[in-house]
Amino acid sequence: MGNNVQFHPPFTTPAEKMAKEYKKANEVSVGEWLLTFLLVLIPIVNIIMICAWSFRKNVAPSKRNFGIALVIISLVFYSLTFGIFCLLVIQNMINI
Repeated sequence: MGNNVQFHPPFTTPAEKMAKEYKKANEVSVGEWLLTFLLVLIPIVNIIMICAWSFRKNVAPSKRNFGIALVIISLVFYSLTFGIFCLLVIQNMINI
């Protein structure tokens, strides 16, 4: 009278298991992100750590992308600052 249907958990392939393990190994916890932001606030240390996160291969992909983004933003900011400084110097030289 009863149904003899058994529930079988979904089959995971070895590749899926490896992908899950890789993802879990490369996850960055909230505590690590807090430490990351604190290190970025410290002068000199921030430059060293941003370079380390950006160019090392054994860093979590999300932290590596964060480091690369910070390098790009810093280059744009410093380029604009240098350009404005040069314009102000040239303007003062003309006015003298």
